[in-house]
Amino acid sequence: MGRLQYAEAFKKSIEEYYSRNISYVENNISITEIVKTEVILDFTPTIPEVAGESKPREFFAKLILFDCVSTIKNNKKDYVPGFTKRAINAFEMNLAVSLDGKLSDMNEFENVSQHEAGHSAGLNHPWELNEIEQDLLPEINQKSESFNFKIVLDNIMNSMDNDVIELKSNSGSKILDKQFQFMINNINDKKRYSPQQLISSDPEKERSQNINSLK
Repeated sequence: MGRLQYAEAFKKSIEEYYSRNISYVENNISITEIVKTEVILDFTPTIPEVAGESKPREFFAKLILFDCVSTIKNNKKDYVPGFTKRAINAFEMNLAVSLDGKLSDMNEFENVSQHEAGHSAGLNHPWELNEIEQDLLPEINQKSESFNFKIVLDNIMNSMDNDVIELKSNSGSKILDKQFQFMINNINDKKRYSPQQLISSDPEKERSQNINSLK
């Protein structure tokens, strides 16, 4: 399996996970919102000398598929399957496609993709919520004594980096409707691009010309 397959798996996973109906109450009115997420993979090189340009192309989001090498920490294997730099605009999402030479399990890869996509839209870990998230998401706010232990464990934004030993887990796969609402509001407030600006004039042509860079 090559990097192209992982890129395609990333696209499918994010589109399915982050497309759903969410329900919330606003001004005492119950609202159901239909959310659809579309991932556009653009394989055009961004490095000047590769693309034949004088300066790097501006990018909305950069997906970097890397080979992870573990280290030994406290007599245990330690590794980072993914991390994200910045959010909303010109962010970089890094996802491991292998660990110590062995291809990443696809289910784990998709789970990490969903977790990192949450970061790219501004979501934080349950133990690192900002003030807005703390007010909006009391169920997973670990800075509060009233947070729900099970909801944190099951949440997609939890991880092995949790500073509470009993909550260290990468198995969470659920996301709260209020987390979705937070992401949507965050994106609408901060985005620099419209959906039309993100669509290539001829994406299939660019795809066919540059697809070999992932193989």
